[in-house]
Amino acid sequence: LWVIPGILLSTLIVLQLGDWARSVWLEPVFGEMEEQEIVDSMRNTPGAGLKAGLIVSACFVAPIVEELIFRGYIYGVLKRFSNPLFAMVVAGALFAAVHLNLPALVPLWIFAIILTLTYELSGSLWVPIGIHAGFNTINVFMMLSGSGEGGS
Repeated sequence: LWVIPGILLSTLIVLQLGDWARSVWLEPVFGEMEEQEIVDSMRNTPGAGLKAGLIVSACFVAPIVEELIFRGYIYGVLKRFSNPLFAMVVAGALFAAVHLNLPALVPLWIFAIILTLTYELSGSLWVPIGIHAGFNTINVFMMLSGSGEGGS
């Protein structure tokens, strides 16, 4: 029950924050932002098999691996040796930073916090995995349809 509302809410928040950050802060300071390399690769991959592999990786493999690492391990270790708020902020910042995308830094940090909150509230790592997979699937669809750059 957590996953569908989590996907919708997090996607709406992250896309709005991304648009805001890009127009208010990033483009005025840095100029027009280039498309992420992975976005370019996914859009311009010639072979259907390779494109399908990239889609499966983005929509299923990456959410599982990233949630195991960031919510399952890093957040868990930090929470054990500090407090949940500190652990959530630091694990979220690391999650955002490893995506190497300046325009998405703040939106991905907020996304990571949403994922951590749903993990804490549900008690299951499957909830943030499902939200992350749905979020990435929406972003991949938007990328391939030309209606946005996409997120995580």
